[in-house]
Amino acid sequence: MTLNGQPLLSGEPATVTVPPEGTLVTVVVQAQAGNTATTSIAISRSNGAPSISGPTTLGMLEDGATQALELTLADVHTPPADLTIVGVTSSDESLIASAGVLAGMTLGGSRDAAHRTAPDAYGVASVSIEVQDAGGLSATHTIAVTVQPINDAPTFAITQSVVDVSGEAGSVTVPGVLGQISAGPANESTQALSFSVVAEDLGQTPAISSVGMAANGDLTLQRTGTPGRARLRVVLHDDGGTQNGGIDSSAERVITVWVGEAYDLSVPD
Repeated sequence: MTLNGQPLLSGEPATVTVPPEGTLVTVVVQAQAGNTATTSIAISRSNGAPSISGPTTLGMLEDGATQALELTLADVHTPPADLTIVGVTSSDESLIASAGVLAGMTLGGSRDAAHRTAPDAYGVASVSIEVQDAGGLSATHTIAVTVQPINDAPTFAITQSVVDVSGEAGSVTVPGVLGQISAGPANESTQALSFSVVAEDLGQTPAISSVGMAANGDLTLQRTGTPGRARLRVVLHDDGGTQNGGIDSSAERVITVWVGEAYDLSVPD
């Protein structure tokens, strides 16, 4: 028997160079009596699925920069640059948007998948990327993305930058000195908040012996009975911590307090 003119001996292995796909080859079978039979065979090849590989885990920080993840694509018949990314799915679209990953993918034998988290979001999501070859076969690669939380700084606004109180000794509360008090974005709304206040007397004799700021922004002053002026340095704190670069304190704000003269308003007998 011969294949394209090359003898093939019965019972012996043979090495034959396979011609390109679509080529017709001739097989001739000769019997001992000298009779022969000839047929032609068209060479074809079966398609194999492509492959896609890369890291299977990815760690990110909340509100962090976009991260590029390199994926390696391969296929027996289709050049890697011609393989098509046909779909990206995310188990948590509110954390990692699949459309954003797909839009961030670059072309080439190695693809870069850009991952960016949604604002003020953290948690775990599985991102699956599917690649397809020209023959319609596909492969999928899944990445477990873990987004670690970062605490946002609490904020507040001053509604009364200058506070005037009477000068008699004792405690007085001024409501609503601060407003718009917030722990941060919605996912930090359960954090506990507290104010720290440092009082600086601006006169020779202290007009205030102690000061406190309630969580709702009400200011309480303990007056000494001496007129004067004080500067209050106010900072808001939350209990979200500073892990991963988080911020648990607001910017400092300043309030000026004027303590006036004490007046005896009692009615004489």
